[in-house]
Amino acid sequence: MSAFSPDRSVFPFTSPRQAVVLISLATVLAYLPALRGGFVFDDGIYVTENEKLRTWEGLPRLWTEPTAAAYHPLVMTTFWVEYQLWGYQPFGYHLNNLLLHLACSLWVGRLLTRLKAPGGALAAALFALHPVHVESVAWVTERKDVLSGLLFLLSLSAWLAFEAKRNVGSYLLVVLLFALSLLAKSSTCMFPVVVLLIAWWKRGRVTVLEALLTIPLFLIAALIGSVYWWVEYHVATPIGPAYEFSLLERCLIAGRALCFYLGKLAWPYPLMPIYPRWEIDARVWWQFLYPAGFIGLWVALLAARSRIGAGAVTGLSFFTVMLLPALGFISYSYQRFSFVGDHFQYLASIGPIAPASAAWVTGTARVEGRARNLSVAMMALACAVLAGATWRQCGIYRDNVTYWEYNVEQNPNSKFSYDHLGQCLFNYRRFEEAERVYRAGLERLPEEADLLFGLARVIAQEGRGEEAVQHLREAIRMEPTHAGAHRNLAIALAARGETKEAEAHFRAALEVNKKPAETWNDLGILLRGQGRFLEAVECFQEGLRADSKFAPLWFNLGLSLADLGRIPEADRAFERSLECSPEDSQRIRQAWAEIHHQEGCELRDGDRLEEALREFERAVELWPRSGDYQRDLQVTRESLKERTGPKN
Repeated sequence: MSAFSPDRSVFPFTSPRQAVVLISLATVLAYLPALRGGFVFDDGIYVTENEKLRTWEGLPRLWTEPTAAAYHPLVMTTFWVEYQLWGYQPFGYHLNNLLLHLACSLWVGRLLTRLKAPGGALAAALFALHPVHVESVAWVTERKDVLSGLLFLLSLSAWLAFEAKRNVGSYLLVVLLFALSLLAKSSTCMFPVVVLLIAWWKRGRVTVLEALLTIPLFLIAALIGSVYWWVEYHVATPIGPAYEFSLLERCLIAGRALCFYLGKLAWPYPLMPIYPRWEIDARVWWQFLYPAGFIGLWVALLAARSRIGAGAVTGLSFFTVMLLPALGFISYSYQRFSFVGDHFQYLASIGPIAPASAAWVTGTARVEGRARNLSVAMMALACAVLAGATWRQCGIYRDNVTYWEYNVEQNPNSKFSYDHLGQCLFNYRRFEEAERVYRAGLERLPEEADLLFGLARVIAQEGRGEEAVQHLREAIRMEPTHAGAHRNLAIALAARGETKEAEAHFRAALEVNKKPAETWNDLGILLRGQGRFLEAVECFQEGLRADSKFAPLWFNLGLSLADLGRIPEADRAFERSLECSPEDSQRIRQAWAEIHHQEGCELRDGDRLEEALREFERAVELWPRSGDYQRDLQVTRESLKERTGPKN
C-alpha cells in the first residue's frame, strides 16, 4: 500500500512516490537551520547535564528515577543511545527529531488515505511544513512530541488493522504501541477517546463492542498517566499562586487556549517560545467570549454535518480532545511561564489541518481550467510560505543566547526570558552583558525578586560584593521565601565572617526548600568551620537524604566524621565520594590520606606504634606521592623494629 494517494484529478502529475519525495525534500530544506542548532532551554537537564546518559548503570535509572520534573523514560532512552553514539554533538539529536517529524507527517497522509479522507497529501505537507511545529522539532527536549506522535499514529494504524482482522495479535499490537507512546509523553492518553471519535465519524455511532475494547486502553492510560502526575506533583510541585484557579477560571483559560491554538494554525505569527501569561479574571466579561465562541463554532459544525459532512466537527473534536491534558484543568509546571505553548498542539493540529485540506482538495476537484490551476497554485504558495516561516523560526534555536534574546524581544514582559538570558550570559562569563540584561528587565519589572537575585550574582562575580549584598537583601524583602537569595546572601556573609547571620539565612533557605543538597552542604561547611562537628555531620546526612549522589556531601561528611574521631565511618564516606566523583579522585585521596596521616601522628605521639604504623601505611596507600608520609612510615617501622628487637 502506498503511503498516501494524492487526488489525481487535482494533481495529475503527482504519483504517491513523487508526493513522498516532494514532501520529504521540502521538509528537510525548511528545517535545515535546525540541524545547525545547539542545545537550548532545558536541554541541559535532559541531555548535556544528565549524568545518567553517560553510563550503562544510568540506563535503568532513566526508567526508575524521573529526570527533572518529568517522566519520559522512552525519550530518555533514545537520548542515552544517542549519547553512546555521538556524545553531546547536537547535530545527531536534531537530525533524529527531524526524521521523526517527517515520519509523523507522512503517516498523517497515510492514515487519512486509509480512512478514505480526501486531501491526505496536502494534509501531510501542511503538517510537515507548518511553523507552529518548529518548537517540537528544533528543540531537542521536545523529542517527546515527535516520538510520542509517531507512536500515537502507529497506534491508530494498528487499531484500523485490528478492526479489519479482529484477532488477539492485532489488539495486543495496539496496546503495545499505545503504552510506548505514553512512555514517551503522557498527552497521548486521549488515544481511546480518539478511536471512539473516529468510529462515530465513520458510522455516526459507537458500538458497545468498540466501547468495551477501549476499556483496557483507558486503564493503561490511567496507570501510566498517574505516574506522570505523581512526578509532576512531587518533583515539580505545581502549587502556589501561579496555579491557584477556580473551576470557572480554568474554563476561561481552556476556552482562550483553544482559540489561541486555532489562531496560530490559521496565522502563525508571531511565534514565541514563551507567550505572555494571561491575567485571568472571571469578573471581566469579554474573557467569556473565548469559550463561548469556541463552543459556538463546535455547535455550528455539528449542526451543519448533514450538509458539509462530519469531518469538520470531528476534526475540531479531535483538536479539543488532544489538547485537553494541556488546557489547564489540571495544574502543571509549565503554567508558571505561560498557559500556552506551540509544542502542546503538535498532534492536536491534525484536527483542523485534515478537514481544511479535504475541503481545499475537494473544492479544487469541482472546478475546471483556470480556477483549478489557481487553487493548486495557491496550495503550492501556502506550502512555500509555511516552509519559509519554518526556516526563519528554526534560526532562533541556534544557541541558548539567541533563543533567549528572541524571547526577550518578542515577550519583553516575561521575567523568565530576562532571567534565563542573564543566566546564559553569566554561565558564559559575559558578566557586563548579563548585568545589562538584568537591569533592562528590572526597568520593566522592578518588583521581580528573581531578576534582582540574578543581578546580585553577576555583580558579586564582578567583585562588587557590598552592592551584591544590598541587592540580595532587597530581593528577600520583595520575596521573603526566595531560597536562592537567602543562600547567596548567606555565602556572602560567611565570606565576611558574619557567621551568625549567615547561618540564619542558610536555615531560612532550607525552610523554604529542604531538597537542595548544595544548601545543606554550605550550612554544614559553615558549622564545621565553627567547630560544631556533630551538627555539621547532621547537615551533611540530611543533604544526602535529598541527593545521595552529591559527592561534596560525602567528602565533607568524611572530614567532619574524622574531626569527631570516627575514622572507619569517615573511610566509608570518602569511598562513596570517590564513587560519585571519580574525576575528583586526586583531591579526595589527598584529603583522605592526610586524615590517616594525622591519626598516625597522634598514635605515634601516644606511643601506640603498631596502630600508628597501620595509619601511615593507609596514608601512603592513598597518596604515595607524599615524601612526608613515606618518611613517617619508614621511621615508625624502624622504631617498632627497635622496640620488638631482632627476630630469632
